[in-house]
Amino acid sequence: MKKLLLLLTFISLTTFAQFPGGGPGGMGGKTDDLRSNRNQPQMPGMPTVELEKGSNRISGSVIDSVSLKPVEYANLALFKKGDKTKPVDGAMSDDFGKFLIKGLPDGDYTLRISFIGYADKFIDVPKMGKGKREVVLDKVILSSSNKVLQEVTITGQKSLLEDKVDRLVYNADVDKTSQGGNATDVLQKVPMLSV
Repeated sequence: MKKLLLLLTFISLTTFAQFPGGGPGGMGGKTDDLRSNRNQPQMPGMPTVELEKGSNRISGSVIDSVSLKPVEYANLALFKKGDKTKPVDGAMSDDFGKFLIKGLPDGDYTLRISFIGYADKFIDVPKMGKGKREVVLDKVILSSSNKVLQEVTITGQKSLLEDKVDRLVYNADVDKTSQGGNATDVLQKVPMLSV
């Protein structure tokens, strides 16, 4: 898990290091604009709905239910309420578990927060409109996903030929073709032996 997280961190750092000004398009490191789906490449196989630009914002932070530490790089997908198939926008939490989705038009939304090893969390965002322009979801708690694996049985079997330091061992009991024959039949199948 740590190796995967380290690899994802390395990939994201090298990607941002290639843009002049610290961010895509020379934005000088403005991280608020980096967390919007409109500024990120489209993920293959994930259709999105294009929204007109608005002035509403959703912000908050994602934390672990046990350690109460921030969950870094959690994926956030925003859907229109009642339609969980096509995200309209999205973001990713930063190193401190904080996220921001801005430029949303008025409406009802559902937010899905997911990360490897955690159960997906769906939050119905209060309706945003003239009276409510910003929704703050402070300390969204993600619980770990407990999956119980079924019993695994591992069986070992001797190999037909074993190459030892001082000898070559032929295991006749493993050879299915030698069953039903006599000792001469078995000896004729031993490699490097003339009968």
